[in-house]
Amino acid sequence: MRFHPSVSIFLGIICCFTLYLIAVLGFSANAWVGGTFTVPHNPSWFGTFLLILSFILSGVIATFFAKENKIKYGIFEGLCLILIFSIWSVCIWSLQHNVINFSNTIFSNVMLFLLVCVGSMFGMMADNEYNGFSPLLAVIAGSVIGYSSIVLLVLLTGYSPDPASYSVGMMSFIVGGLSSAIGGFVTTFFAKEKKIKYGIYTGILIIIIGLVQLLINMTTIYIHIYAFLGYVLSAAIGGYIAIMAAKHLKITPNQKFS
Repeated sequence: MRFHPSVSIFLGIICCFTLYLIAVLGFSANAWVGGTFTVPHNPSWFGTFLLILSFILSGVIATFFAKENKIKYGIFEGLCLILIFSIWSVCIWSLQHNVINFSNTIFSNVMLFLLVCVGSMFGMMADNEYNGFSPLLAVIAGSVIGYSSIVLLVLLTGYSPDPASYSVGMMSFIVGGLSSAIGGFVTTFFAKEKKIKYGIYTGILIIIIGLVQLLINMTTIYIHIYAFLGYVLSAAIGGYIAIMAAKHLKITPNQKFS
């Protein structure tokens, strides 16, 4: 069943806030308002997963259920959610907490918007005319998914691949490497041309996103070259796995995913 784009976008918003409220009220996920992207004390990894899923799923619904599967509907969906969260931050959060971290607010809104757009890309994959995305879109999508994987794995394991620390332990490296591999896989699987170099670009971008977040929080950074090279290599491995998976599934241009 397909609807007018305005209807599918509205349905996406409803679905988003249903899962969002379950995540925040039921599983103690961070509210993502008032400029906080980092997680609270004693958070739930499952709640954070639901919260991230709510943004992705809203993009899927906005695009998949529209009469025409176009990524612009995911963009409109993301802009609507940013407007809602911005009003929430200014009119509600600031009155209760008397402060808004504007740099973190911008970062949070950008991540929210990109997650919705990634969901829109997933929605487009079901279209008969889908034949992959441009390398730029694929790299951005993989990087967002990879960075989100870091957040979830940090909550799940308690170890963070934090370049602000003096050293990187084995578990921290595994968390960063696995997240980079996931990002590289998504990028290569999304791209029109299945090339490992796109996975490498994704690994680099994931590192940059992490560094930007640390700089926003004014954290001193200690560069771990070997760890960073490992993360980039992991992303390349994820890209290679995506190439093998595409060959195994015999994915060709204009083939519909079922």
